[in-house]
Amino acid sequence: MIIRSTRCRCRLCSQLHPIATFTTDTFFNGYLPEGEVFFGAALGLYPNRRVIDAAFSVVHNGRQKNLYASSRAPFDREHPTVGPVTVEVVKPMEQLRVIVASSDGLEADLLFNARTVAVEEARQTMQVDNVAFVGLRLRPPTSP
Repeated sequence: MIIRSTRCRCRLCSQLHPIATFTTDTFFNGYLPEGEVFFGAALGLYPNRRVIDAAFSVVHNGRQKNLYASSRAPFDREHPTVGPVTVEVVKPMEQLRVIVASSDGLEADLLFNARTVAVEEARQTMQVDNVAFVGLRLRPPTSP
């Protein structure tokens, strides 16, 4: 969760108020040791906006191909798919699969294996006056 500050939109005050933006972002990349191929894949889920986005990019022999997709977020978050991009949990906390169905000459079926065990981060809380915010990246409101 990201907390950012913005000016109040009401006409009664000009204060800064925190606005929560909840996101789930997944990013993958890889390359060959010789450097001739590089790829990146991303999937973002924004439930409070009911949007899901995905991107896939490959650089090979000095040429880059990109694919972008966006859609209404599904109510069932168990199978995140948008356009031709799917992220599948094969083994929770151990193995993920990214599938890019054939689209404009791009196609991929990638399997990612964890190199270490998963580590749960401590919950981070910030309090401004009498309001508590819980999230991963927090910034306190700034003065106008």
